[in-house]
Amino acid sequence: MDKENKTTKQNYYIKVLKSILDIEREIVGVKVHVTKDDFVKSKFREVNRKIAYCTLVRNATRGDSIKIAGDKFACVGAAASLGITKARTNSETGFRQYENSTYGTMPISISYAKRHAHIKMQTYGVSIGPLEDFDFEPDVVIIVCNPNNAMRIIQGYNHNHSFYDGFEFIGLGAICREVTSFPYENNKINISMMCPGTRMLCQWDINEMAVGIPFSQFYSTVEGIVNTINPFERKKRKRKIIQNLKDKDLDIGIDIKLDQNYDDAAYVGMTEKEIQEFNENHR
Repeated sequence: MDKENKTTKQNYYIKVLKSILDIEREIVGVKVHVTKDDFVKSKFREVNRKIAYCTLVRNATRGDSIKIAGDKFACVGAAASLGITKARTNSETGFRQYENSTYGTMPISISYAKRHAHIKMQTYGVSIGPLEDFDFEPDVVIIVCNPNNAMRIIQGYNHNHSFYDGFEFIGLGAICREVTSFPYENNKINISMMCPGTRMLCQWDINEMAVGIPFSQFYSTVEGIVNTINPFERKKRKRKIIQNLKDKDLDIGIDIKLDQNYDDAAYVGMTEKEIQEFNENHR
């Protein structure tokens, strides 16, 4: 597939996803550049000051496309997670986390250090921006959203990738580790409840969380979200999706059925009227 057709396909899937989930922020793409030559080829504007990686992701959710070389990373944890630098020895062993009371015992800290997902190869820099701005293939897609949309993304992922129980999140290294380096290294989806650092630096809304998806699984995940509209969305939301698709002149290839859900006839002791009222008014 040539570059123009790839971009057209990519933008179609972005529009479909936004129409179904009403995601308020831009969907973000991340490209990890292993070499300087690859980094230079990226047409994104290069950052010229020290700044935190998660701040750049936040800016990308607002429409900004940028690339950052290793020497401009302000957060040492993000630099280590993304393969820019080697983790500090006391962090790598877990001693730092024990010393600052992140974990209650040294064995717990060691277990954290062993599981800490980071890109193992040496990298040079990263390109970050709205996914629709990428005319080259990103490695990871990051979606910052509310819990309901995160639920729908997971349902869509499971629809086409089978049951998945490999989520790994601890409320630390949220944007850099949990939704960037983990999907990159493991080729698997992951979620994050955010971490205190990124919540402070980026001022995320208290109800926002993040999902990281390998780009190679982005299209199939969106297809799964489409194919689970009928079982999982309620009437009010289905009507909104139908209108969104009509407004954007999008054909998603399924007939949205207002009166079909996965839990039809699943509730005992409730009247049909009660169930219909809940279904009609939810979201």
